[in-house]
Amino acid sequence: MVRKRMEEKFYENSLFLDFLYDMVLAQHLPDVGILSLTGNCTNILLWAHYADSHKGCCLEFSSTTDRIFANAQQVKYHEEYPKLDFKKCLQNPDALVEATILSKSSLWYYEEEWRTHSPEGPGLYKFKPESLTGIILGYTMPQEQQDLLKRLAEVRVPKVKLFRAFPKHREFEMEIIPI
Repeated sequence: MVRKRMEEKFYENSLFLDFLYDMVLAQHLPDVGILSLTGNCTNILLWAHYADSHKGCCLEFSSTTDRIFANAQQVKYHEEYPKLDFKKCLQNPDALVEATILSKSSLWYYEEEWRTHSPEGPGLYKFKPESLTGIILGYTMPQEQQDLLKRLAEVRVPKVKLFRAFPKHREFEMEIIPI
């Protein structure tokens, strides 16, 4: 009875729990590798923000051939900062992942983001060549970079499909055309 009451009081102390939450994040989040993906390759803002103002490329992956992509989960967008139930997180680590790695402000909803994470830490990860199913070239990508990517794809991943992104006429969206 006394232990149960002490436990209840422990979880009622929100300032202390906020402090613990901040400590857990500060200690462990820098050691987690996070891969961010999108389900929408036609969003003009994503091309502007993440593909060097349309000079870069977008890689298309299959989620069935590689664990890192198969484990991707959809980000949840919130109007308010997620309230962390620390007790729930201690009992279920997935709740901590959802509250931290898989949560963003609703201001970012247009990204349609998916994330996958690895406790192996940040850095570069190899993926199976057959996981890469397409390469979409940005519409302002310099010709020499386009040629280089095409040659690399022919040698390294011959079955990969090549596309080019173009702005749709009178729409705020990109059109993806096979090359």
